[in-house]
Amino acid sequence: MIRHLSEFAPPEHSPAPVLKKLLLPHGTLHLFLSVIPFAAVLIVSYFSHSLLNGRYFVILQGPWIAAVAIVICRLWCPLRYPALGLAIAVLAVNCHEHWVRRERQAELPAMRSAISRIDAARGDEPLFVSHPLLYVSAVSYTSNRRDTFLYRPPRGFPYFQGTAVVQDEQYLDRAMLNQRAKTALWTLDGEGWLGRVPAPDDWRLLREEAVPDGYIGNLTVRLYAPP
Repeated sequence: MIRHLSEFAPPEHSPAPVLKKLLLPHGTLHLFLSVIPFAAVLIVSYFSHSLLNGRYFVILQGPWIAAVAIVICRLWCPLRYPALGLAIAVLAVNCHEHWVRRERQAELPAMRSAISRIDAARGDEPLFVSHPLLYVSAVSYTSNRRDTFLYRPPRGFPYFQGTAVVQDEQYLDRAMLNQRAKTALWTLDGEGWLGRVPAPDDWRLLREEAVPDGYIGNLTVRLYAPP
């Protein structure tokens, strides 16, 4: 155990060759844990589907912190404590910026406001939501769950996007949407990959309102009526 820990101990009287030390067995492990996931994401994103999303790199946080700690411990003694203080300061600044951003996002109207606006204006008209990730929140806030449905496009949705908690009777495809809509219908859409509910053919757009959301950008509330 003592011999194992001594591999990480820095010399006390001269600058340590940091790169060489990182190539010791345990340093190499941390280096690979940090680099290989990132390289794999780049390769998959280039040859297949893009995986470049910030939350996918959370797994790298532990190995990176461990690698930085090893480097700091192997620095020359006069540089070690300033480097440690700098690392702590950087982490503190990042944590504060993240907290400020989350607090700012929490103040946006988001889903609660979008659903309250729809419920205040609709009677028995159905509401169609464009994506399972939005639908799960919408049915939690609305006072009319019976007439709130999830629009299912021809390609469907991946299992991991919330379909596990959506029952079959809560889905409506394009044909069922046209049959269900009689006098008017509401839609709740997201941006980009969250999709948009298609209105029945020749129906008129009576109302369109964007509601800011801190996570997906904007939610869009639309009201359609037959010609």
